[in-house]
Amino acid sequence: MPKATKKKKEKVADFSKAKLKLGKGKQLPSNQVDTSFKARSIAIPSQSIAQTKNASVPTTKRRLTLDDLLAHLKHYSAGTRRDAVFGLRELLEVHPELIEQNLTRIFAGCVKIIGDEDANVRKALLGLFSWLLPLLPPNQLAPHTPLLLLFTTSAQTHIFPEIQLDAVRLLDILLDVAPRAFAVRQVLQGYLSLLNAGTKFGEEPGDGGPVRATSTASVVLSAGSKLVVLRSLAKFFGVMLKEGVLADPSSTILSSSTIPTWYLAPSFVSPEAYAAFDALFRPRKARTQVWKDEINYDAREDVFVAELAADLKGEASWTLQDLADLGADAGPSQKILRTLHPVLLSTYLDAAPNAFAPGAVPSEIELSIVSAIADIYRTLYSALLRRPANTSVNLGTVLDDLHVLLGHMAPHFPFRTAAIKQDGLALAFCALVSLLALRRPKARMHAQRVAEYVVKTLEGPGGRDALARPVTPTIYVALLPTVWALLNGEDNGDAIVKAVLEHALKVPATSATSPLTIGFVARLVLLETERGYEGKWTLSRNADAALVERWVLSLPKTLWELGNANSHTSEAILRLLLRLVQRKSPLAGDKVCPPSDTSERLTPFFAMRHPTRGEILGPFSKLHDPYLRRLALDTAAMLVWSGRADQSLEAAAHSATTGRPEEAYWASVCHSL
Repeated sequence: MPKATKKKKEKVADFSKAKLKLGKGKQLPSNQVDTSFKARSIAIPSQSIAQTKNASVPTTKRRLTLDDLLAHLKHYSAGTRRDAVFGLRELLEVHPELIEQNLTRIFAGCVKIIGDEDANVRKALLGLFSWLLPLLPPNQLAPHTPLLLLFTTSAQTHIFPEIQLDAVRLLDILLDVAPRAFAVRQVLQGYLSLLNAGTKFGEEPGDGGPVRATSTASVVLSAGSKLVVLRSLAKFFGVMLKEGVLADPSSTILSSSTIPTWYLAPSFVSPEAYAAFDALFRPRKARTQVWKDEINYDAREDVFVAELAADLKGEASWTLQDLADLGADAGPSQKILRTLHPVLLSTYLDAAPNAFAPGAVPSEIELSIVSAIADIYRTLYSALLRRPANTSVNLGTVLDDLHVLLGHMAPHFPFRTAAIKQDGLALAFCALVSLLALRRPKARMHAQRVAEYVVKTLEGPGGRDALARPVTPTIYVALLPTVWALLNGEDNGDAIVKAVLEHALKVPATSATSPLTIGFVARLVLLETERGYEGKWTLSRNADAALVERWVLSLPKTLWELGNANSHTSEAILRLLLRLVQRKSPLAGDKVCPPSDTSERLTPFFAMRHPTRGEILGPFSKLHDPYLRRLALDTAAMLVWSGRADQSLEAAAHSATTGRPEEAYWASVCHSL
């Protein structure tokens, strides 16, 4: 039945006529094909098919010129901006001549995306700057540093923490290439803002209590983010306050001029007496400059005057007092160290349990956080406590804070875990202990444990410590203030000086640490002969005479091995031998280091007689420096003049100078004696 009805309807539809409505045209047949069409325009303003480019203009692989890339830095699409940054590096690597010609345009375009909201764009920009900025000479980068500083500090205070962190990463790059330009107050304020320590900075509570600052725990920062900020802050303080450690720890050849000796200054009657003693072992070109408020231009004095120093304010040569006056309402007694102390201490206490968990693999991030905090403390306390006492600085409170810090660090010292040994942390702890001991001689806490660590470190591999490492120049220089503080202690001085002398005897002459050991021990040897020295410690009373004699008599051999390789170290050795005889030191007498023994060992340096080859000239004949040759002859003459030396040294010096420019000088010296 349904099928019949369906067929009837289809038959009716085939023969029915559609009724036309008013206003409607005639309907087209259902099988008619519509052949009408519409044309629309396509806008391609930046496509290569729409414009003709100069073939001589450098382009990237995508045929984009520098102008195209700089325009794409403003694009609304984050992917396009990121690709533009990658394209800039690609173009500048292939065509480096474009850098100098378009540097202003490049920086003008790039600085605007320092605070870009897309993480991939900022990451690409950091890669570009880390490659580009080290290539630029300082004179090319200098005109653009104000622009970089403006946008970087703006990003430091951005509302989004991730943008602030990338600004800190950029500051790490900028501090490496232009430290003087970026170690400024605006940058420090950005750090404090990120650490949430800047709110109360520069304000003194009404009751005279300590300055309060909130902890980094109140800021939504992960452990990795805290590490980025703290590492950068440690670098910032190191640049700004000019930490007195090796500027380049990777240097392979170091001279005695790199030794910090500020810890010796309080043992002299005046700063001038200390400077005169320290100059004994400084290279001749590095003259000690004396501060004077006014300069005598007629006398052509080579001094550092106050007018010149005033022009350096605001650059890397800040003082801690400059840091104290950052806030508009900052009082002279306000200290940045007191402001940061609660923040750093609480962060240390948060990270230490995971970093030093007994019997477990330490967390690398927490361990690095603790190391960065220790570096910051060492830098700030060193900058403050190395200077003479200042009435505007509340040293009592600062030293109390240091005492609290050391109390929290001491249980973990020497900071060794099952998987890693932290030399930097241990050295920072030793430095802080020594700073406290130098300011508070009666506060000798932790001295015994520090002394044991120093002895084991100087013993190196093969000693009592199975984990000991070779003493690098960085480690040795970092230990020196601690060594001096322990030498002046009541219980550990003898063990320390023995370890120092034994280490000096073991160090090879060609080692990078050798110049440092010679410079330090030489100062210890001559201290008691210096008129301006008023300290109680002396080498002749506190060291084994046989050990001192072994070291002094080893110097001619070191001089022979050095030859012409390190003139600064050779000069330090010759000056020490000369002053020992001139000053009639107790360490150069009949019982200890007699001049006859020294002259016997110094003779081959000038000339020696071989059983078959006859007379052979020593390393003296290969010295290039005329001053060094005359200093060697002066030393030989003083040993001969002492009356207790044999004539072999005089004959060797005569043979080494015969027919040479120094022949007349040696003759005149011998005649005067």
